[in-house]
Amino acid sequence: EVDGHPRSMGGKANEHDGGDHMNNAGIGLPATGASVVTFPSFTLDCGETLRDVQVAYSTYGALCASRDNGVVIGHSLTSNSVVHEWWGEMMGDGDRFAIDTAADFVVCVNYLGSPYGTTSPVVRDPRKSNGGWYGPDFPSPCTIRDNVRLQRMLLDHLGVKRLKMAIGGSMGCMLALEWGATYPEYVDSLCLIAGCGRHPDWAIGIGEVERFAVMAGEGWDGGGHEP
Repeated sequence: EVDGHPRSMGGKANEHDGGDHMNNAGIGLPATGASVVTFPSFTLDCGETLRDVQVAYSTYGALCASRDNGVVIGHSLTSNSVVHEWWGEMMGDGDRFAIDTAADFVVCVNYLGSPYGTTSPVVRDPRKSNGGWYGPDFPSPCTIRDNVRLQRMLLDHLGVKRLKMAIGGSMGCMLALEWGATYPEYVDSLCLIAGCGRHPDWAIGIGEVERFAVMAGEGWDGGGHEP
């Protein structure tokens, strides 16, 4: 912290390897550039309540004294929260960058259900006495709104009073759009890239094909296999 305000807890902005940043990623919290906080409980839109909810996140820049310079970045479906690995050219110190870490406090949060640090099917289920994973018992559906509400809890925890912008591409675009819908008084602007308000039929069909491909794989075992 600097003067009682959160400082960057993650990796360095404007660093990018130019390759597939998820190519060798293992499950769990990324080795560098991410932190985790645990909330006692969180109730999903579907009515189910998660206990001991882990939330993985990365931050860049510093929160100003008025605590109103927050920027939330939504990552894509398959990415993690370490923004400098996949948007290094977009983010850095100075106004030549679209996301200026010298002026803004940037936060990216890993999604519920994603395997990169936030509570998901590959996290231990506190309801199970044998210490087993959530696996196929992970609550469903888990919505974009669920993620936005959980992220608001994290921002409150970090002391952010207002967002200058919510930005994201693909699934991150849907997250940014939901920020504007759920907390319009909290967000000054949205930057929506390559996303939509809802999936059309063809996108739903592609997702179904992908799910069946996973379920047809060797060792699927109804989703109960070891991560």
